[in-house]
Amino acid sequence: MISELLREYIIQIDYNFTLCSRNIAIKIIYRDYDKLFAQLPAFLHTLQLWNPGTLYEFQTTSDDRFKYIFLALGPCISAFQESSRPVVMIDGTHLKGKNRRLPISIGQTYSRYVSIRIGEHARIPELELIWDHVLTQEAINKLSKNVEYRRCFAIRCTSLAHLWKIKVGRETYMVDLQHLTCDCHEFELDLIPCNHVVATSRYSGGHIYDFLDRCYKTKTLVNMYDSVIMGLPRSEDWILPPYGSPPVLAPLIKKQAGRPRMSRAWGGVEASSSL
Repeated sequence: MISELLREYIIQIDYNFTLCSRNIAIKIIYRDYDKLFAQLPAFLHTLQLWNPGTLYEFQTTSDDRFKYIFLALGPCISAFQESSRPVVMIDGTHLKGKNRRLPISIGQTYSRYVSIRIGEHARIPELELIWDHVLTQEAINKLSKNVEYRRCFAIRCTSLAHLWKIKVGRETYMVDLQHLTCDCHEFELDLIPCNHVVATSRYSGGHIYDFLDRCYKTKTLVNMYDSVIMGLPRSEDWILPPYGSPPVLAPLIKKQAGRPRMSRAWGGVEASSSL
């Protein structure tokens, strides 16, 4: 805001004045925080009605003050189940305290909500194969490298038609085309044919696209964004849950001394983004 005001109106203001102005503007636009938290049960229930399959759960303290919330939109869950690889990851924001260690309480919170809400309500079905032969750019780049590298291999078929022995120098790898495994384990991790599988597919009469997971195909990528997230009506038309809900109060936030930290703590083995 400081740089924008200086550029647009040639007005120089300090940080504290900008922060106070921003808080006043937010309060004018979004009204009082206490009223917003009081509407939370009706907002979540209406969101669930307008977007079937939506899951939510929030908890309050003993004095009915907001503690935390879990929310997963129905269309996002459907896309995760039907079009994505069954992988759940935490982003790059490491959970570190002042001692640069992982807080046990936060780890338990993530374990509970990731395992219960995703594990129980978002079962991943068996991913059937779709032979559309249209790949994403990432899959094309990696397959091209593996196709080029497979020329250096000595290939031998075993007594079983689906088992192949690949010799690379002094190393030997077994490729199982039936169970889609390779001793290098790159194939199982990436779900993209490694150079050993690429070499084997040529002699087995198959096509390398047949061994590629559907998550790398553009049709799957498009289907992920096929669902529509419905907007909500005016707040006056929100519906309270039928089982009732106690009033939710705004949390008591104690302002910390000093200016808030703008970047996370870097670990000893991490490289700064500025490098």
